[in-house]
Amino acid sequence: MSKVEELTPFTIVAIQECERMNRLMGEIRSTFKQGELTISGDMEQLMESLFMDNLPPAVWLAGFFNPQSFLTAIMQQTARKNEWPLDKMCLNCDVTKKTRQDFNAPPREGANIHGLFMEGARWDTMTGGIVESRMMELFPMMPVMFIRAVTQDKQDTRNVYECPVYKIRMRGPTFVWTFNLKTRDKPTRWTLAGVALLLGV
Repeated sequence: MSKVEELTPFTIVAIQECERMNRLMGEIRSTFKQGELTISGDMEQLMESLFMDNLPPAVWLAGFFNPQSFLTAIMQQTARKNEWPLDKMCLNCDVTKKTRQDFNAPPREGANIHGLFMEGARWDTMTGGIVESRMMELFPMMPVMFIRAVTQDKQDTRNVYECPVYKIRMRGPTFVWTFNLKTRDKPTRWTLAGVALLLGV
């Protein structure tokens, strides 16, 4: 008798996402007898990669029904690999200067995420930090962000703004996570400006 292979955190996320998609498909089928569901290329690539227990080079975070589960899976994967306690882990966010097309393979640990927008400010790739937004640019697109799990004592908290991430512009129930983003200004400036990252606008 062969030993049952243990499910990895990313496999569990894929299973949960498939279950949610199946429920959604059932609802769509029962509500609309005609028509077809259009799945974007990004969504299809994400589902295929997760089903094969691989990450795509850059993950479209908004493509998840539950993006928190994917971010938690990053921590769980690192905690299991290094035998670290999960409650002592946090996520570290490094904003790259690249777009998703610049990546050919996923990182060895963590994940590259894309498709986020900033509200209330913008990311300056030259200075590598948050700066004042441009006129008429309400929701500038963020570059790809490299997310990896670290122990809390390794988290860099100097010169960072604890930027909330929301699914949509409506705050509160759409909260996803908080990423520490580098800033040369005092973090209170961005708090007062209501700066946040959004998965969709």
